[in-house]
This record gives sequence, C-alpha cells and structure tokens, in this order.
Amino acid sequence: MSDIDIFNRTENKINQERDKAVQSYNSTLASSQAIENYGQGLVIRLSQIFQDVTDLSSPGEQLAVLASEIEKFRDIITSDVESQRNQRLYLQARVQSLNECAGLVRDVQNEMEQEQQQREELLNKDESAELLNKEAVKRVSAQLESGEYDPEAARATGSRPERLAHVRKAQTLGTLGSVGTPE
Repeated sequence: MSDIDIFNRTENKINQERDKAVQSYNSTLASSQAIENYGQGLVIRLSQIFQDVTDLSSPGEQLAVLASEIEKFRDIITSDVESQRNQRLYLQARVQSLNECAGLVRDVQNEMEQEQQQREELLNKDESAELLNKEAVKRVSAQLESGEYDPEAARATGSRPERLAHVRKAQTLGTLGSVGTPE
C-alpha cells in the first residue's frame, strides 16, 4: 500500500467524520432553534406570570412560594436553552476542525503526488538519456565496423566529433567481438 493510498484513506475517514458532524449539526440546528424560541417565549410568559403573581394581594407566603417556583422554572428553561446553544457551537467547531484536517491531509497528499511525479520524470529522463547513449554507441560501432569512422583521423571543419565515451564503448565492444546491439 503506497503512502498516497494511506493519505486517501485518511482523508476519506476525516471527510466521513466531518459529514457525520455536519449531518448531526444540521439535524440539531432546527430543533435547537425551535427549543430556543420556545424557551424564550416561556421565559417571557413566566416573567409575566411572576409579575402578575407578585402584584396579587393574597397571603404573602403563597406569593413567595409561587414566585420562588416560577423563578426556578425560568432558570431551568434558561439553562436548557444555553445547553442547546453550547451543543450547537461545539458541533460547528468540530465541523470546522475536521474540514481543516481534511485540507491538511489533501495538501500533504498533493505534495507527495508532485514529488512522485518529479521522481518519475527524472527516471524517464535518465532512461531516455541511456537509450540515446545506447543508440549512439550502436551507431558508432556500426561506423567503426564499416570503416566510415576513424577516431584517429582528422575531422572535417564544422563537423562535430562523436563523444569520446561512445567511441571507447564501441571500440571495447568491437574488440570483444560483439559489435551487436549494446545492452
């Protein structure tokens, strides 16, 4: 398994987790907003009841108990609304961090793919150069065998000499009696 495959699998796992978090966030968003709105409505209503009860001329103890219970109820609803808000913020942060992780994995993967491509290009260049060298040695070897080329002879003005490495390799092959295709 190559490094790129590992990065692909890691990125896919991160994306799956992010998608789950997005789905969870989206499913809770509407309900948490509804609960928040409902809770705010109840708080307003309970505040009105609290105001109305405190304005009554009933016995003081009843008013105190009723006022105390309504205040507790209001605090519970406010706490639930705050809890839903915090859950939503947590899910938003999780989605964002998973997106960032997936982006980092993708960046590293892209860098590795570029490095691999550069290595392959260098390898292809080396193979091309080696093939050209083999062809040049074959050509020089054929010219030496046919007598068309004499490495000791003076060359004509403006003509380019064969590379010394090609000539020596062709001469070595010729001396060994295998003037065929060098490999």
